[in-house]
Amino acid sequence: MSASVVKRHCKYVCCKSTMTEGFRKRLLA
Repeated sequence: MSASVVKRHCKYVCCKSTMTEGFRKRLLA
């Protein structure tokens, strides 16, 4: 895999985990 693809994938995963985290907090709140 090229560096740009890895970077984009990391960004996507980070964004997804952040959204999931916020969603979970909303559910627990």
